[in-house]
Amino acid sequence: MSDILATYDPTQVIIVLDWEDAGGQPRSHIVTGVSENQIVMVERQDAWNESVGAYGNTTRIYNPVWDKANITIPLQQTSESNDILDNLFNRDIRAKNSDNLFSITVKDTSGRSLHYGHQAYVAVKPNAVYGNTMETREWVVRVNKLDDQLGGNSKVDASFVAEVTSLGGTVPTKWIE
Repeated sequence: MSDILATYDPTQVIIVLDWEDAGGQPRSHIVTGVSENQIVMVERQDAWNESVGAYGNTTRIYNPVWDKANITIPLQQTSESNDILDNLFNRDIRAKNSDNLFSITVKDTSGRSLHYGHQAYVAVKPNAVYGNTMETREWVVRVNKLDDQLGGNSKVDASFVAEVTSLGGTVPTKWIE
């Protein structure tokens, strides 16, 4: 429906990290202090690889790890979330096992997009740069299996819901006009 106005609010994109502390108690942190121009980037693996023969015939090959993802979180150097990610990294790298994995959720609460991974770890600790301007620390969180839904940010009508349903999907009722 092209006549419906969509609304995107970047302040409504939230990133939540969940882990267990040394005593087994659940902990949670909402990421703050993201960079000025980019909040987060969710980057998946390709679901298919291609092989092209000498005569141009193409075969697609299923990639069984297509649901792995890198989630890049660019933070201002002053963000307190740097401390959380740094400590998650340090705790994990010292243990060198899977005991210190955490969960990550990225949600656009002004729309229908949601990304979740429960086996996450900090794969890339950023370099530190200091200068006369605000610098960015780009943390890369790797997720072993990403579950997600990419959706829009506008109300939809019954015909759109029927199209999504025909593909096996659902649309939450709060988005249906």
